[in-house]
Formats: sequence, structure tokens, C-alpha cells
Amino acid sequence: MDKLIDYIKLKELENIELTLEIQYTKYLGWSVSISKKGYDIPLVCVRKNDKEEAFDLAYAALKLQL
Repeated sequence: MDKLIDYIKLKELENIELTLEIQYTKYLGWSVSISKKGYDIPLVCVRKNDKEEAFDLAYAALKLQL
């Protein structure tokens, strides 16, 4: 989770503003969604039962997108 937040902060220094949305539901698990500010469609959307796996996959996917 820390890697993902640090990467988002780094991108903000490059004037790329991102929005991080985190949700948890008992039946669906963790949902991590990252989008550019002002856009409705997320760059990355991951849903996993394991919290760390969800954040790790979101981090890897975001690095590929940007």
C-alpha cells in the first residue's frame, strides 16, 4: 500500500493528478481504483480478497499505464 501511495505522490510532482478510491465489502473483498482527476473512467481497477495483493496489483498496473 505504501508503494502505491508513494508512486501517486511522485506522479503528482510531475503534474499528473490522480484519484485513489479504496472500498471493502465483506463479500467482494478489496477494490482499488485509480483515475486521473477529471476523468470518470479509471486507469486501474483491481478487486481482490487479499488487501496487500490488491494494492500490489494496482501498483504494478499503474506503473504500466503511466
